[in-house]
Amino acid sequence: MKYMHFIFAMILLPMFLLSGCSTNGQTDTSKSDASSAYTQPEGQSEEMIKLQEVEAASLRIEEVRQATDSRLLTTTGKIGFNEDRISHVVAPTSGYILDLKAKVGDQVKEGQTLALIKSKELAEAIADFLASKKDLELAQKSYTMTKDLFEHEAASRMSFQQAENDLAKARMQTERNSEKLRIMGVPESQISDASKPIQPIVPIKSPINGVITERQATPAQYVAADGAPLFTIADLSTVWVLGDVFEKDMRLLKPNQRAQVVTPAFPNSVFAARVSRIDTVLDPASRTVKVRSVVTNVQGRLRPEMFATVTFFLAEADSIITVPSKAVLTESGSSFVYLAKPDNTFVRQKVDVQPGEAGRLRLISGLNVGDRIVSDGTILLRAEEDKKGDK
Repeated sequence: MKYMHFIFAMILLPMFLLSGCSTNGQTDTSKSDASSAYTQPEGQSEEMIKLQEVEAASLRIEEVRQATDSRLLTTTGKIGFNEDRISHVVAPTSGYILDLKAKVGDQVKEGQTLALIKSKELAEAIADFLASKKDLELAQKSYTMTKDLFEHEAASRMSFQQAENDLAKARMQTERNSEKLRIMGVPESQISDASKPIQPIVPIKSPINGVITERQATPAQYVAADGAPLFTIADLSTVWVLGDVFEKDMRLLKPNQRAQVVTPAFPNSVFAARVSRIDTVLDPASRTVKVRSVVTNVQGRLRPEMFATVTFFLAEADSIITVPSKAVLTESGSSFVYLAKPDNTFVRQKVDVQPGEAGRLRLISGLNVGDRIVSDGTILLRAEEDKKGDK
């Protein structure tokens, strides 16, 4: 009987062992399935930040959405003078420089005197003008007298007509001489005011508002009216940005197209620009064409010969994702945002971004449409991270 009990126990033992192993296997499998249901997003921190209700209420949350934006074409270039707003000032007559009133770098106004020239040619022109005025006075008196005699039949018609012709010639000669004085730079007020003598001194005046960038004149220097510039004045309130665009991309650009400019001197400033003109000649060495864009330069920060990066906004649209600049923090060369989770919890998410417009950054990677991020108040979350790290 004891032997039969022993046999029965030996038969049941493997069954109990098999049943126990099977139960354990099911439990492990369920645990494995539960853990595999959650996948950690790439670049996401495992450490959650928990805020109180009051603190969380001070944050601003924004849902990541897709937007339509122009495609971009970025190229290198440099700042140049706006050649439509540059003036080369020449001497209107030959002579000697009496006084220089401006130097390179000076800001000048339109009509401001830059130099004075004393001219022998002008002195001769003044003498001719004064002589022609006297001749005109005599011709006027002769005409008046002859006309009176003719009306009283005391002079012939031929004499009256001759007096008319002499008066017309005197007027024409006086006008020619006065126009010569105007060309030489004599003000109209001096020409018309016979009570004051005209001095043979010509003021050289600025034709525009701007900055003197070159001066080819020295005191007491003799200058000729040969077209050689004495001063070069540039209006730097607007400048050109000359971008080098490859010939394969020329078809994408047209005048008045929108662009933006960034310079190494001011990396955090974006300057708005418009395409002014596209050169008609291609550089055979680089296979590029110069594209000139006009930039407003009110503060005068942009200066000719500065290097620049030009980004053109193309007509073809692209789907993009942008995030507020305030939402992105950068540390040790890496950028990140804070994802908003349920129950006032937040987690750090690494992102790749590039400059955008109007206080926003273009997202390259790291987020998906529909993600909820902290758009304002990231400093508070960063401080909470530091507190947790100190514990």
